[in-house]
Amino acid sequence: MRFWQRLRYYMIGVGLGLLVTFFFFRNRGCGWLPQNRVLDRLESSVILRTDSMACVLQRCNAISDEDVFHLLREGDVVFSEGRVDVYPKEYVVASNRKADGTPYKLRFALYDTTSVILGVENPASCTCKDFADTALHILSMPEKMLKEMFLNKEFTITTEGKCMMDCIGVSAEDVVDLIQKGGINNETSTPFSFPHPRYVVINKEYTILVEMTKEKTRILSIQREGKDCACEH
Repeated sequence: MRFWQRLRYYMIGVGLGLLVTFFFFRNRGCGWLPQNRVLDRLESSVILRTDSMACVLQRCNAISDEDVFHLLREGDVVFSEGRVDVYPKEYVVASNRKADGTPYKLRFALYDTTSVILGVENPASCTCKDFADTALHILSMPEKMLKEMFLNKEFTITTEGKCMMDCIGVSAEDVVDLIQKGGINNETSTPFSFPHPRYVVINKEYTILVEMTKEKTRILSIQREGKDCACEH
C-alpha cells in the first residue's frame, strides 16, 4: 500500500475518532480548547451578582440559579460578542433553558478567582429599580442540582470514610441513600475550598462529608450522632 493511501486511511480514522469524542463529550473532554478553558474557569470561580441582577434574571427573564449553573456546564461561549481586550475580560455564554428549551445568553466578567454576572443579552423589559446594584452576593448552586451531580459521578470512599462506615454499620448503598434523602448544610460546607469543593450532608443523626472532584464523588467521612469511631489517620 502506498504511503499516501496509508496516510488517507489514517486521517479518516482520526477524523471519525474526533467526531465520536465531540458527540459524546460535547467538546468538554478537550480541556485545551479555548471554549472549554473559559467555561472551566467560569464554573470553578466564585460567581457573584447584585440584588438588582438577581431581579433581572429571575423576575424579568425567568432565569433561575439552576439555569445559570446549567449554562456554565452545557453552554457555548460566543466569542464574537465578548470583550477580551479589557480587564476583567467579558464573555457571553449561550444555552437553552433546561426546563423548556428557551434560548438565553448571559454576560460574565471574569476575574482571577471570581466572576460577576453583568447582564442578560436581549433581556425582557422590566424594572428592578427597587433593588440595590452595589453589593455583590455569592451565587450558590441549588441543592437539587448539587445532589444530582453527587449521584451522577463515580463514588469513591477514603480509608477513613470506610473505617467510619464499618464502625457505625452502614454500606455504600446506605450512604448513597442518605445523601439522596438528606440536606446540604450550607453553613459548614466549603464549596470554594482548594483543590476540591466539600459539602456537608445531614440526614437525621448522620453527617456525611463529601468532596466533589471533576470525575468523582469522594466520601471523606460519615458520623452518627452518639457513636464515636477512632478512625483518624
